[in-house]
Amino acid sequence: MRSFLIILMTTLLSGCVIGYSSPQASFDIEVETSEATELTFEFLTEELGRLGYVQDRTWEEAEPPLGPMPQWFLLRKHFYYAGETTSNRDNYSISVELPGDQDFKSFAICCTVNVRVSESRPGGFSPAGHSFYANLINSIEGAGYRIVKQDEPPPTDNAEYWRVNSMIAGTISFWWLVAWSVFMLLFGELGLFIGRRKFKTLKGHRFGVWLAGVLLATPMPLPSMFMVFPIPNAIGFPFLFAPEMWGHFAWLMVPSFVASTLLSWVYAIFRVRTVKLRGKQSIA
Repeated sequence: MRSFLIILMTTLLSGCVIGYSSPQASFDIEVETSEATELTFEFLTEELGRLGYVQDRTWEEAEPPLGPMPQWFLLRKHFYYAGETTSNRDNYSISVELPGDQDFKSFAICCTVNVRVSESRPGGFSPAGHSFYANLINSIEGAGYRIVKQDEPPPTDNAEYWRVNSMIAGTISFWWLVAWSVFMLLFGELGLFIGRRKFKTLKGHRFGVWLAGVLLATPMPLPSMFMVFPIPNAIGFPFLFAPEMWGHFAWLMVPSFVASTLLSWVYAIFRVRTVKLRGKQSIA
């Protein structure tokens, strides 16, 4: 028992440290007046809209328990991808920080509009990310704006990309298997009980266990504020009809159903080996 707890804690800690900071690039656009700031923001909004990005107004419309968000927090505007295609969805996160009114009162010509671009991947920007950033810079400079400070995107590091993704894939696979095993122990017995009621053959009993494993025990992603939790499909079944879930978690849901389909049949074979037929015992 103690060895099991040590292994479990080691796995938990190893899963916690597998993370990465999304690589970022940033630049400042020079502005002189509040009117210029508004025009610059309108231009950025239009240009990002052309690339398929829209402003996220969630925080502006929210009313937290302590009241509305402070003005300094709302000065940073976030954009997310909402184009018709999904090739770049969630790849790039863009935020624009506007100078506050106090900046204009203190200085005559001082202010900048800060733009940050981050890509949701380890190992620096991808080649597509570098191209996206370069096109955005060219569009801004082509419109006559002056960039006064620029932090270039980090170079592509394929070795880091595959190292981190391999560790993440291994951690996800391990916890998926743990979740599936727990769910299968619960719902597999339910499937066996129903199979024995509805079918009188060995294959029928196995089919009941297999069906319960696929339809009820398959782990489904449940997103929360900080992480994604696995839940059995018996609870997450309504999510199958939510387009937003497939848009964000298809890369988890499809492999989950494929793996559960195969493992559930293997489990059914080992779980159901004999069945009584007319007083005789039939062995698989």
